[in-house]
Amino acid sequence: MAITVSNGSELRSALNSTSGGETIELASGNYGSVDLSGFNFSEKVTITSQEQLGATFNHIDMSGSSGMTLSDVTVHVPNGNQDRAVWIRNSDDIDIVNSELKGSVDGNFTNDELGMKVENSSSINVSNNEMHNFFKGAKFRETTDLTVRENNVHDMQKDGLNFVGVQDVLVENNLVRDMHPVEESAHTDFIQFWNIQTDMKSSDVTIRGNALLQGNEFQTQGMFIGDPPSGGYQNFTIEDNLIYTSHVHGITGANLQNSSVSNNTVLTAPGVDWDATIRPSGDNIELKNNVTTGFRNKSGADDASGNLVVQYTDPNGENYYGDLFQNAFDNSGISVEDLMPVAGSKVDFGSGMGAEERLQEIANGANVGGRVEDGSATDGNADDTTSSDDTTTDDSSSDGGSTDGSDSGSTDGGSTGGDETTDGGQTGDGVAYELGERTFDGSTGSAVVVPHDPAFATEEGTLAMTFTPDSASGAQGLFSKDSTGFDNGGHLTVRLVDGSIEVRLQSDSASHEVVASKAVSAGETNTMALTFGNDGMQLYVNGELADSAGYGGGMANNAEPMVIGANQWASGNESADVIQEGFDGTIASTKLFTRALTQDEVSNLGNSDGGSQDDTAETGDGGTSDDGGTQDGADGESSAPDDDAPADPGEAEGPSNVLMLGGEDQTVEVPFDAQVRGTSAPETVNVGEGAHVQFGANDGDSIELAGDFADYDLTSGGNTLSFVNGDTRADVSLNAETEIVFGDGMANADIGLTDNGVELTLGGQAVGSDFDRSEVNLDGSEVSGDDAMPAMPSQGGPAPVQTGTSAGENIDGNQDGTIAGNGGDDRFVFGQQQTDVEITDFSADDQLLFTDGVTEDDVVVSNADGGDGSVSLAVGEVGVTVTGISAEADGGIADTSTFEGAFGVDSLAFA
Repeated sequence: MAITVSNGSELRSALNSTSGGETIELASGNYGSVDLSGFNFSEKVTITSQEQLGATFNHIDMSGSSGMTLSDVTVHVPNGNQDRAVWIRNSDDIDIVNSELKGSVDGNFTNDELGMKVENSSSINVSNNEMHNFFKGAKFRETTDLTVRENNVHDMQKDGLNFVGVQDVLVENNLVRDMHPVEESAHTDFIQFWNIQTDMKSSDVTIRGNALLQGNEFQTQGMFIGDPPSGGYQNFTIEDNLIYTSHVHGITGANLQNSSVSNNTVLTAPGVDWDATIRPSGDNIELKNNVTTGFRNKSGADDASGNLVVQYTDPNGENYYGDLFQNAFDNSGISVEDLMPVAGSKVDFGSGMGAEERLQEIANGANVGGRVEDGSATDGNADDTTSSDDTTTDDSSSDGGSTDGSDSGSTDGGSTGGDETTDGGQTGDGVAYELGERTFDGSTGSAVVVPHDPAFATEEGTLAMTFTPDSASGAQGLFSKDSTGFDNGGHLTVRLVDGSIEVRLQSDSASHEVVASKAVSAGETNTMALTFGNDGMQLYVNGELADSAGYGGGMANNAEPMVIGANQWASGNESADVIQEGFDGTIASTKLFTRALTQDEVSNLGNSDGGSQDDTAETGDGGTSDDGGTQDGADGESSAPDDDAPADPGEAEGPSNVLMLGGEDQTVEVPFDAQVRGTSAPETVNVGEGAHVQFGANDGDSIELAGDFADYDLTSGGNTLSFVNGDTRADVSLNAETEIVFGDGMANADIGLTDNGVELTLGGQAVGSDFDRSEVNLDGSEVSGDDAMPAMPSQGGPAPVQTGTSAGENIDGNQDGTIAGNGGDDRFVFGQQQTDVEITDFSADDQLLFTDGVTEDDVVVSNADGGDGSVSLAVGEVGVTVTGISAEADGGIADTSTFEGAFGVDSLAFA
């Protein structure tokens, strides 16, 4: 017979009166902070809510207890309490199951210390719980016979699951996702093992079937097993884990002994600095059948067979993401479903490759992680939690944003994750479908494919999209529900073609088009809306009518799948089998309404309900807003941000702070503050004097610094080397050996794993307290240049300035009168508008850049008198006069080729 209690004192009284084996039911309500210390039962006593998650505690303390199960409760730490929600120590045979542990959900992670801490205990079972919005999720210290299974851990600032000195451990089928480090060097981990300040050596550990997903922009280490004990980590089994991250440490294991790292899938979130890798070291390691974007330091692997290295940059290359996974390109809202294998591929079910067995279990209905707020199991989608009317939680979702009570999730096919994605049917205000923010890389593999749903077959409606292209040139598909031929009509495709938005809606015998000519520029955000139906077609851009047509048909007869971020009009019927014209940029919102919006409603898209930008952004959980930090006394890890650490990419102000490289061998000169996002191709980044550049370095990359080696102070943190010379700074995050080139020579920087953990080196010398710069041998054959011309604005460089300085700059040439670069390697930028400008200090190291489709054939050189020391160039209404040159050089300039001959082959450029 169950015992019913309704407050904390009644609970303790009930425990005092039980002998073992009883169930204590908790009436719904708030029990405050409860001390469950000193209760010991040989037959387990179960404490559970009468209604699911109905009993709420502020804190639970358990010391010197045994034989208890705590189930179906909520532990909600009050605002600013800086406490452990659940603290278990010196206890045995304790279960914490089917419960929710949450912080204050106030956007500040540092005022909620830990979801759970377990120490000096044994036979502990932590299963099927949700833990979120703490500084750290759970820490387990000096504990044996530990099970951590099927928990949903998300939205932490530091680590998800942290283990110190533990033995006989099973970490299985957990979902850990969406961390929020203050900065890239914060050493935030999904799962971390370390062995400092303890005499117990971690051993006999199985880490199996976990999904570690970076579903936001914050770089998070996957599985980091560092700071090994003497003799190493013994008997670790790491298998069937699914890891998706933009951090180099996918799975890193230092000094593993008699261990196995097999059948894991470790993938890089594309479009960021580092490739995720598997990096074991030690002795007698089995390293088999892993699928990953890279390996490093296979030392100690006695059996390294059957592994598959995959890539995401070359659609025509071998082992391309798009050929292997449903949608491994979604680095802003990744779900387990996105990482399911493509049928018939090398990683398909039954292949024995990577985590396919765990993925097969999930495809067959197994849970991914623990309960969500409504008490059900999560499916691995980072945005599928909803509030339950039965709980005592506040009315907010786990990521700090409010929910609308509707069931939102992925469709059954394609890749339709992301925020507020529906699976057909009405979702309010006549919305048949909506998709939150997605980033596309210009490849067809990054397109989102959504199976047809009857709700999409609407006779009248509105398609609304808010998007920002990285490039406006060429043809790019935005939306396509289409196939070859006319079929029964209703085919719809929206494309971006050289800056124009082109829309084609078909009847059963003809195509009808509306066009917004030259309405879009690279880097600019626009909201387009197409209304269709009885009143014809109207195309709006940013609320203004751009074009219209009288065709009154809709999509009622269209049964094709829907493609977002590409064009599929060449596909066969009812199959997206030919996808082309991939979009390059970000689509912040896609909505399909089942009615034609009015112009006033269209004008509000992007600001309110229609735009969905506010609906889909993560809000309320901060992540990068914390100025202070806390110190966790147990492990000595400080959360205080380093003012000199690399800025979080999410805090970049304006497009000039982020420079995206193009994926080919290239040299980019950066004399401005920027986070440079490279690719797997070899790249050279020239850091100009006074610049602060952050760069994630890969194989073959080179960093060129103004000044000599002796001019720079050198510091390190995590995997980042920082070179500082006054106002000039380069933070180089190492993923592979990288050349660092100074004015007096070059030295290689590298990252590696030793038995003591990660080691950074420069010129073969370990960087640390014993670093001796005099021992670094520079290769004098390679030296850096003195100055750096800025990157072109069209490539992500800074916007042109009105007046030059002694540094290299882009200078706005579209101004009348006299201008000068005033030193440095300058680029004078001219657009197609009225300009009559004189440049008084143009030199052989400067450049004239003509934009808006101007080519060399359009430029006319005029040199009438041949002796006045000036040359005039004209294109359309743009006039440029270069003065102060020698009469001899002036007399020999008659066309663009001789102009370039006099000033240098790069003195004219076109973009």
